[in-house]
Amino acid sequence: MTQLSYPPGISDNESAVSCLCIRVYDRKDATTTSLVKHIFLPMPNEIVSPNTTSWATGGLSILRKAIDEYGNDSLSLDSLGAFYDRAKQNLTKATVGTLMSLGDQASAADAMSYYNKSVSNPYLAALFRGVDFRTFSFSYIFIAFNAEESQTIKEIIKTLRMYSVPPGSAQSGIAQTKLQYPGEVEFEILHNGGTNEYFPKYGRSVITSIDASFSSGQEVAQYEDGAPVTVSLNFTCSEIAIVLRDDIANGY
Repeated sequence: MTQLSYPPGISDNESAVSCLCIRVYDRKDATTTSLVKHIFLPMPNEIVSPNTTSWATGGLSILRKAIDEYGNDSLSLDSLGAFYDRAKQNLTKATVGTLMSLGDQASAADAMSYYNKSVSNPYLAALFRGVDFRTFSFSYIFIAFNAEESQTIKEIIKTLRMYSVPPGSAQSGIAQTKLQYPGEVEFEILHNGGTNEYFPKYGRSVITSIDASFSSGQEVAQYEDGAPVTVSLNFTCSEIAIVLRDDIANGY
């Protein structure tokens, strides 16, 4: 396992400067990963910890009407069925002329609405669907001041790109019938060599996108050996497990 730090010394335990530690894991098989590299970077300009849940809008009109008529205590499958049968019988009150006036696309419910000049209360309800994965992004601008820093920046970007995709080679012209899962990453914000408890923890994640721009503005500036002077790096990650209430209580 190797360690990559930019700028040099940012990972020293004696440093009072907070930094971002990225642990990179390689997937060995369906259930096992192994730690391959530590990457230490400065604190990003922004740290966001999003939590989103999924909700849908549902109409509960038939059920709501049945509850209003029978009450919560006496409502059963039989009473709900009787209520539904009576509702269907009421639809026959719409005349043939009403259906014809509405055209071929009209349903029986549309005919009743048109005939009575009213619509049923849909009794809309918010229906919980689940918890979304947390996603987050990091952006960095690397500036190398010597050949050693240029090589470190190159290795950092190469490592993150390598483990964001499956192993193997498609450029060799050899078709691969199966693609293994890419590697995984963990993030931890450090301060004085330990975890900075003022920021939420990150769970095991995968890199979903990564972009490197080798430009300082209008042109690609290079040193004499060809190394770019400035490199911009943007990558987005998604956790592979959702975060629930107890997880947040434990710092996530």
